[in-house]
Amino acid sequence: MDRSARTFILLLALFTLLAAWLNYMPIKFPQPAQRALISWPAVLLTLMMGGLAYLLAKRTGVPDLLDEKVSNRQRFIYPALIGPGLALVMIITDLVIRLPANLNVAWPYSVPFYLQGAIFSDIQHFFPVVLLVWLVSNVILRGRFQLNVYIAAAVLVSLIEPVQMLVVTPSAAGLFRWFLGGYILTFNLVQLYYLRRAGFLSMLSVRLSQYLIWHILWGALRLPMIFS
Repeated sequence: MDRSARTFILLLALFTLLAAWLNYMPIKFPQPAQRALISWPAVLLTLMMGGLAYLLAKRTGVPDLLDEKVSNRQRFIYPALIGPGLALVMIITDLVIRLPANLNVAWPYSVPFYLQGAIFSDIQHFFPVVLLVWLVSNVILRGRFQLNVYIAAAVLVSLIEPVQMLVVTPSAAGLFRWFLGGYILTFNLVQLYYLRRAGFLSMLSVRLSQYLIWHILWGALRLPMIFS
């Protein structure tokens, strides 16, 4: 077993341990969907998706987690610089229009919750993209047009959340709903760009850095600043 495989297994183990700990802590979840994310059916399904995605990724042009051709700057530093910029967009939006108070899990539980949630969310994007590329490029097209298929799959998977928000469950009104849909689409596309360029850890670096600023640090500051 190589270093990349061991690293991914450690990530899945951390994800599972955090879910176990969060399930037994007296956490007040502002939204029911947040508790559903740490339910054992969701955790087990994510573990299976993550394992399969890792195996398929090697066949679909996605670099290994610790691919020697990818520098640590590409893997960690550059994507981690993108996240705070994405977070700043939401912070400015929050200051201008005052988003609902019940957005984030409260400090200090926000740290383990959003760490676990980042791994969960990224596997939810990692799995369908590599599955689609493997099915279409590797199986149907016999290894041809892999990059083209990846781009198409990345766009398709990136659209799922904003389309669901805009069409199926419109929870916000007016222009803000379209702004949020565009923001989510941009976030997803940036992550999947880094997945193809530098592997899963770079994708995770984008989300973790965004979560650190938006959900954890700003999440702890916004209630006394905006709502007191």
